[in-house]
Amino acid sequence: MCWPADPTKKTLLDTPFKGLEISETANTISIHTAPQNPADKVKAETSEQAPKLDPDTEKLMNDAFKNMRIAWKITAPFEVVSSNATRKEGNTLIWEYDFEKLQKIGSSPKALDDLAVRVTYKK
Repeated sequence: MCWPADPTKKTLLDTPFKGLEISETANTISIHTAPQNPADKVKAETSEQAPKLDPDTEKLMNDAFKNMRIAWKITAPFEVVSSNATRKEGNTLIWEYDFEKLQKIGSSPKALDDLAVRVTYKK
């Protein structure tokens, strides 16, 4: 993977908590993030550095990333009131996405909201 020539440019890896909001009431703690699609960031960075990919190269890229999985995890000792996590293991909430899901989300601005982490815990 080629990295941006400009070291001042921030990537998703440099700012994993961008858009993170934590709010608290007397009875709850809520965690919300702004939706970010890592696949979009990679596409944007590579499109700045290289010309449009021909179909054969694009197929190679898709084949290379087809098994990619991305997960966000939050482990907390609180009772979950609500969340949009894709699954739960004990006290851990997991938001898990594969390359195909990221591609679908990337093609629909409305679906990008699915990448936002939302959870409310009872204190």
